[in-house]
Parts: sequence; structure tokens; C-alpha cells
Amino acid sequence: MAKDRYLQALRGLAISAVVLIHCLPQCAASVAIRPFLNFSVALFLFLSGVLTDERKFNAGGGLRRRISKVAGPYAFWSVIYLAAFPAPTWASGFLAFAVGSVSAQMYYLLVYSQLVLLTPVLFRLLSRYRFFVYCVTPACLLLRELAAVAGIALPLLQ
Repeated sequence: MAKDRYLQALRGLAISAVVLIHCLPQCAASVAIRPFLNFSVALFLFLSGVLTDERKFNAGGGLRRRISKVAGPYAFWSVIYLAAFPAPTWASGFLAFAVGSVSAQMYYLLVYSQLVLLTPVLFRLLSRYRFFVYCVTPACLLLRELAAVAGIALPLLQ
């Protein structure tokens, strides 16, 4: 019961931060406050993974069901945005679709799908290899730097 209250408190905190982000006026004070509110998107994504019942995924169907709830709307609206605002080339349109940058808000659906897929794997790794938690950030930074050296511009996510 205490765990549920804790998770609900975290969810409430994230909701409050998102509301503040969208209500802040365009001024210098907002620039100073915003970095302290940006945790909310990551917290929502994290909670989506934490609230995943790993047993349902092991039984099969759980991952497919959660991804299908997001993949259809993601594909539909991405195609609508690409039709309304065509990319300069077919390849750049495909790349925008693949990395969730067809429209600014679409990245969230793609990141959510990735976390739904990765969370059970990460939980298994963390339960077996505790040191792995210290490798995630350096590995992500290394991947971003290698992509930059290769000339691949990865989208910045908050």
C-alpha cells in the first residue's frame, strides 16, 4: 500500500510539473525555473515502465498489446503530419518517422514504446547485475558521441 501511495505521489508531482511547464509565461524567470521542471517527462516514462507487470510480458501478449495501443496512433498521425508538411526527400521523411521527429510531440509515443520494450529487459539486468545501473548514462553518452562523430544527429529528448 505504501508503494502505491509513493508512486501516486510521484505521478502527482510529475503532473504538477507538466502543468507548470505549460503555464509559465515567456520571460527570464521561466528560463531559470524550467530546468527544475523538465524531470516530469522522464518521470512519466519511468513510471510507465515501473508499473509494468513483468509476469504478463513473460506470458506473452502484454508487450504486443501495449505497443499496438501506441503504434497505430503514432503511425496514423505521423503520416498525417508528413502529408500536411512534406519532408524535402523521401529518405528524410522516413528518418523523421523512424526517430519520432515528424512533429515535435510525436517523440513521446516512440520513447514510450521503446521503454515498454526495454523496461523488462533492464529490470532483469539490474536484478542480476547491480553495477549495470552505473553504466546506463555513460553508455548513452558514448552512443550519442559516436553518432555525432558518424554525422548522425540524434534528436534531443528532455
